[in-house]
Amino acid sequence: MDFDQVYRAFFRDVLFYVWGLCGDRVLAEEIAQETFFKALKSIDRFDGQGGYSPMALCHQQEHLL
Repeated sequence: MDFDQVYRAFFRDVLFYVWGLCGDRVLAEEIAQETFFKALKSIDRFDGQGGYSPMALCHQQEHLL
């Protein structure tokens, strides 16, 4: 799965997860975008063994709240 596929597959899940945590859709969109931006920046360190998981992405952005 390339990054674009991951984004399309999981962005909605991450968005709704964050929205549920913060209660603000605009803020949730910003945090979700930041989450994927950070994931893209670190993609070279991804070994692929664990696969992609929306929960892993959600865990990555929880500290942004």
